[in-house]
Amino acid sequence: MSEPVKAVSNLTVPVLCDIPVLGAFFKNQSPYLYAMLLIVAAVWVLFYKTKYGLRYRAIGDQPHAVQTAGVPVNRYRYIAMMSAGAIAGLAGSYLSLSQNNLFVTDMTAGRGFMGLAANIFGGWQPVGSLLAGMVFAVAQAARFYLTDLSIPSQIVQMLPYIITLLILLFVGKRGKGPEALGKLVDRVILLAERFVQQANKGV
Repeated sequence: MSEPVKAVSNLTVPVLCDIPVLGAFFKNQSPYLYAMLLIVAAVWVLFYKTKYGLRYRAIGDQPHAVQTAGVPVNRYRYIAMMSAGAIAGLAGSYLSLSQNNLFVTDMTAGRGFMGLAANIFGGWQPVGSLLAGMVFAVAQAARFYLTDLSIPSQIVQMLPYIITLLILLFVGKRGKGPEALGKLVDRVILLAERFVQQANKGV
């Protein structure tokens, strides 16, 4: 456990916080919440409204075909991995700077697994993953409201993970992910690169 650090202050949006019912969403909330919504919106726009998003989706299904069109697949992959790592680091900073304002070993407590499950449950789409993440968030928050009931604390602590496993069990097989996920395509891409180079030399 680290020494406590100064926590990131919560925000209250004037005017919007006075709206009935929805006003709570804009009152005393972590700035990470609004950053998350901006990231989801930006990723959705990138994936579905730009040529780069079209390339990313095509790379996920048929990377060798995209490679033959002259798109640098490996560069796109590196950018995607670095972006995903940065967002994961931002999520980790929320745990240590906003929720707990200190670092504790194993503080993620399996949330990465829940993130993967939310991605599958959400149909491998930004907005769907956000909504699925909300389901897991409710399961996480339910632990604090079930402690007063005569339920063993171990069962209450297991609740988010049980829900995650059940969702993966019943929904995981129906969720259609990228076709090239987990397949060995690097050799095909290498061959395609050589083919393009030879074709260019012939021209």
